[in-house]
Amino acid sequence: MRIDIVGKDVHVTDSIREHAEAKGGKLPKYFDGTQLVTFTITKKDRLNYHVECVVDVEKHEDFIANADDPDIIAA
Repeated sequence: MRIDIVGKDVHVTDSIREHAEAKGGKLPKYFDGTQLVTFTITKKDRLNYHVECVVDVEKHEDFIANADDPDIIAA
């Protein structure tokens, strides 16, 4: 399984990368055949971040989750 972390207008630090990899690494126990997890982090406005997580699973449609929060780790 591969985990990609993409930052748009955001510098992805090591702590952000480690947090995303820890959260994304838990997904295969819920979804058999998980191939790819992509986190896209975007600065929504001056105070908020938007995080989208796309989980690519074999023989199934992609699972997509979105979150907005002022704290990038909480999102």
